[in-house]
Amino acid sequence: MARAAAARRGIGAGYKLVDLSDSGVQAYIVPSEDAHQPSASRAELTFQDSREAQELLCAVITLEKAALWTDGRYYLQAENQLGPKWTLMRGSSIGVPSYSEWLRDNVSAGLAVGIDPFLVTHDGAEELRRTLVHDLIYAGVDVAMKLSDARKKLSTAGATGVVITILDEVAWLFNLRGGNVPHSPVAYAHALVQMDKATLFTDVSKVTPDVEMHLESSSVTVKQYSALLSTIHRLAESGSKLWLDPTKTNMGIVNAFSEGCTSFYAKADVDGKYGTSDGPTALHRPSPLSVPKAIKNAAEISGMKQAHLRDAAALVEFWAWLKVKIVTEKAKLTEVEVGDELLSFRSNKEGFLETSFDTICGLYFLPLQNCRLLPVLTGLGA
Repeated sequence: MARAAAARRGIGAGYKLVDLSDSGVQAYIVPSEDAHQPSASRAELTFQDSREAQELLCAVITLEKAALWTDGRYYLQAENQLGPKWTLMRGSSIGVPSYSEWLRDNVSAGLAVGIDPFLVTHDGAEELRRTLVHDLIYAGVDVAMKLSDARKKLSTAGATGVVITILDEVAWLFNLRGGNVPHSPVAYAHALVQMDKATLFTDVSKVTPDVEMHLESSSVTVKQYSALLSTIHRLAESGSKLWLDPTKTNMGIVNAFSEGCTSFYAKADVDGKYGTSDGPTALHRPSPLSVPKAIKNAAEISGMKQAHLRDAAALVEFWAWLKVKIVTEKAKLTEVEVGDELLSFRSNKEGFLETSFDTICGLYFLPLQNCRLLPVLTGLGA
């Protein structure tokens, strides 16, 4: 964990956000409290070149940017002394996100956030955990409820387990988000849901303590991504009836189960203990998560509406900028310049993580640096 001292060296224009580079974390939270919380000896953050230490609410530092939360007593001083990579957060003002909300919007899912456990209260840490994991305010349904629904479907089908291979279904099931795939908030992972347990197969080194706690609360075990095939093989050898979606499950998984079945029946022939009905079976049918994932609950519908409203506002700002550039300033813009500017407007909106695909702003799917955007193509006049 990064040390608090690394983040307390002053926050003026000369401050460089490089102290976290060797720490293994991508963001660090520096609260103003000490180990006894609000007290006369509470820890202090100081403005660079300031003679007196000023009591501040909180600072959050990432590898590329930082934000400072303070109250009205220090707005002017902060505006004058914060460096270009710092953002002033006017505490308690309408529309200003909490530090945990800011972290959620500025740090990719699955990356590590450092805290000093002696400087953060239990409730504060719990709020941070709930915010960084895909919170119920967005998901609407918790993991335990989703697993219970999946198990009811297993029981009805006569299956003892199901393998989930589609990344967005894994993310939906466990209320997790990741950053392995461009333009899609998912992580490389498989899921195995059984009647008495559930397992997430992923890169264990990227599972943060907060995510681990989130999964443990629903009795979900985390195993290394590469352990899936051997687990599937053992399930077949133990006589499991495994639900596999043939349109989504790769041949490697199917073959692993098939080989386990062969091993089971070879041993059964020798021992003469088992009838065919007692042996392992692959149940080929559509994923049990496809329909419930497609039926959006109230929280998901609200989230989509809010996202569209924020994106619409960004587009309005962008069109206004584009009209000034082309009509008033007669600027000759390339597709890359236009796409970058649109991304900038979107990036400034609350909750933005990334686009769902690269902007297509002209004739090509991938913008070309030397391809000019003509007024006639924009509908803005000659």
